[in-house]
Amino acid sequence: MEFSIGVIGTSEGNRAPHFDSDPLTSATVGSLYQYDVNASDPELQGIAYRLLTAPQGMTIDAVTGLVRWTPVVGALVKTPVVLQAFDSRGALTLQRFVIDVAGGNRAPELVGVPTQIEGVEGDTIAFEIQALDADLDALSLWADNLPPGAQFDSATRLFSWTPDYTNAGTYNDVQFHVSDGISQTSASLTILVAEGHPPPTLEQPADRTVREGERIRFRLDAAGGDGGDYLYYSSMLPPGATLNSTTGVFEWTPSFTRHGEYQIGFGVATDTGRAQVVTKFTVLNANGAPQLDPQSAGRCTRARPSASRRLPSTRTTLASSRSTGARAAI
Repeated sequence: MEFSIGVIGTSEGNRAPHFDSDPLTSATVGSLYQYDVNASDPELQGIAYRLLTAPQGMTIDAVTGLVRWTPVVGALVKTPVVLQAFDSRGALTLQRFVIDVAGGNRAPELVGVPTQIEGVEGDTIAFEIQALDADLDALSLWADNLPPGAQFDSATRLFSWTPDYTNAGTYNDVQFHVSDGISQTSASLTILVAEGHPPPTLEQPADRTVREGERIRFRLDAAGGDGGDYLYYSSMLPPGATLNSTTGVFEWTPSFTRHGEYQIGFGVATDTGRAQVVTKFTVLNANGAPQLDPQSAGRCTRARPSASRRLPSTRTTLASSRSTGARAAI
């Protein structure tokens, strides 16, 4: 077909051609498929044919409109085709149809993907993407347009995201894809994240090294939790130690039998959550001052005289005095 450039004046606008033939919508892998396309033009102008959408290997004769194709292994079981017929003045029309290919590849499916997911700042959003393939082909999955910080594990097919306390908002068009190497299927969803209330934070007290008998005193430092009342606690205070649950003041004077290492946990709780830390105290052995035993007046609990400095008994002293006196009398 030949075209020429020119200007034509008519009383009516140029009308597009129309298809007179119905497409053949079935084919078989390995067998020749043919469809003889026929279209006519209201102004009896010449018509040319063109493939707009077609599988690999399909051809069309631009003049006669004969479509030819031999589906190969891997051809889509549902193969879309779009044909175009246009006249010499540029008016055109389209014919769309789908060919069912016997023995063709069936596209994988994404199963049960929701259209919308709702969550709250600070709470983990997690769900699994299910995919099936009727041909039992190996599948690969991936995701696009994820929210910042979100992850999708293609091996486990698990989506996971813990929005932080700046992520409240709407996240549209979060995409998931599956492919069997030939066909690809996609789905998208929207994630809505509501504003959350952050839990408190607790600064870890510095590790300390002290000697027996030395006093330890400090105040726990909590923040956040929307400024609510703090409740301080510990489940492993050493003997004699105290923790004020309201002020967070910790006090302890290790006695002279408490040398060693202590791993002490501290926590703070509010209506929005809790926080915990662990600190280490190292208590060194120290020699305490002697103390009187209240059960026996005059007895010391420490610092006893050694045997080499043992004082003579009263009986020995009296006997010695008598003996000396007797000698003097003689």
